Order: sequence, then C-alpha cells, then structure tokens
Amino acid sequence: MSRPQTPALKAVADAESVVTRWQNEVTQVEAEIEKLRASMGEAALEDEARADALPQQLRDLRDRLEVAQRAAAAAEPKLATARAAALEEAAREFDDDADRRRTILGKHDLKTARLLKELEEHEGSYVPRGDLQSVQSLRASDTLDWDESPSSNVVVKAPKSALLNRDVRLAELRAAMIRDVAVGLDPALRVEPIRDVTGGGKVYGLSTAELYPAAIYGPDAIVPAPIYRRHVE
Repeated sequence: MSRPQTPALKAVADAESVVTRWQNEVTQVEAEIEKLRASMGEAALEDEARADALPQQLRDLRDRLEVAQRAAAAAEPKLATARAAALEEAAREFDDDADRRRTILGKHDLKTARLLKELEEHEGSYVPRGDLQSVQSLRASDTLDWDESPSSNVVVKAPKSALLNRDVRLAELRAAMIRDVAVGLDPALRVEPIRDVTGGGKVYGLSTAELYPAAIYGPDAIVPAPIYRRHVE
C-alpha cells in the first residue's frame, strides 16, 4: 500500500518528474545526434545544397544536448533536498510514535509500581531476586522470542512492560534507520548486531520486510536502502 501523499512526498514526485524529463531529453538528443552523424555523409552526397545546412543542424543538436545535460544536473540537487525532507518527515513520524509509546510505558510502570507496593504491603516481600532479574532480562532483550524463553522446555510469557518497551525501541530504531539512509549510511550496520541469528534472522520478531520502514524499503521507497536494492537486482 502506498503512503499518503503529503506535501513532502509530492515535492519528491515533482522533483523526480523534472529530473526524468531532462534525462529523457538528454537520451533523445543523443540519439538524434548519432542518427544525424550516421546519415550526414550520404545526405551530403545526395543533396549538395543540403550539405551546407548539416553543420548547423549538428551544432543545434549539440547545443540542445548541453542545455538538457545542464538542466538535469541542476535538477539533481533539488531532488536530493526534497528526498531528504521527506525522509526526515518519515523519521519524525516514528519519533512521535516512540514518544507516544514511551508515555504509555511510563504510565504502565507507575501503575505497576503502585500495585506491587500495595501487594507487598498486603502480603509482604515474596518475589525472589532471581525472578526479578529474569524480568529485567526479558525487558532488556533484543532477540528473545516473546512467547518462549531461550530454554525450549520452559514457557515464559513476556511481561507487558517488556512488550511496551520493545515497541518504544522498535520505533526509535526505525527512525534511526531512515536517518541513516538520508545521510548515505546503510541501516543494516545498525540492524545486524541485534538480529536473532538463531530465530530466523528476525529483529524484535520481525522479518526484514516487516522491520524496514516503507520510506526506505519497497517499491514506494523515497530512497531505497541497500538491502532492498540488492533484493530487486
């Protein structure tokens, strides 16, 4: 599904159209020059009067080519600027998502602390330190399968706070990945260290296509990440 056409994305589409127009003009004029060069000898022999006009025709075409080349070159920085703005807009969407999820997590943690305090006052301390460490490990894990523990015979349901924290980090990661592409870096360098090589190569339980934002992965990418370019080559 394509993304909504925001003003930033429209600016990218418009800039791409201008670049494409002039690149097509370059290709067309180059073809016309080659066609004229290939036929001008025979044309001069067949019509000596026309021969006098051939040099000017060639000069005109070369002038058209220079104009088209310069226009295409001038349009490229404008396209780069438009793409950078659109990528930053996409990254800010994930910034906002991370902020929203961070607020939810904060409220959840406050409620959890209040409930645990009430329970401790009611029942007394009862949670072994080892269990507390296990919960903290779950929350900090980048690679844990969220339905099972690393030990295949022990099922561990991740605490809700761990899932909420994962969502915050996922939004932060996606924003950072988009900004990597915006400055010419490969986000795979950020992703690979946290990829779960024993769990199908997923990150936060997501495949590559699910993890990478649409702004940098897929047919509608503003600027495709290297991993997507390799995928379609």
